[in-house]
Amino acid sequence: MRRKLLWVLAVLAFATPIRVLANTAGEKSLDCLSLRAQIGVSERAAEATVSRIKSAPTKAQWCSYSREYNALYQKHNGLMRDYARCQHLEEQEADYNQLMADYDYNQQRLMSMQGTVAVACAAAGY
Repeated sequence: MRRKLLWVLAVLAFATPIRVLANTAGEKSLDCLSLRAQIGVSERAAEATVSRIKSAPTKAQWCSYSREYNALYQKHNGLMRDYARCQHLEEQEADYNQLMADYDYNQQRLMSMQGTVAVACAAAGY
């Protein structure tokens, strides 16, 4: 019984922010607009980090910038997931399953990138 109660509370905690994002049809909520703005900031930060990665003069800096990029990528992917949920709830036209498939693909890509950076930097002692 206690496990079921905890499970129900966990589901409600996860679902609550999603319902809060919903708004009347045809109107973008402030939450959705805020997410969109955060995505733009995230994209610009990632582009700047990629430039730093490409011009890193040392392996240590390359490792540092690559780890930073991976963290930015993870945050960006979470923002995209949240925005997809928001769009789905507001418009009911967004292809939510495709958006979640994109999220899953990007999570797999992130794990691959993290592994590549970990191997490359561990081999060099960074």
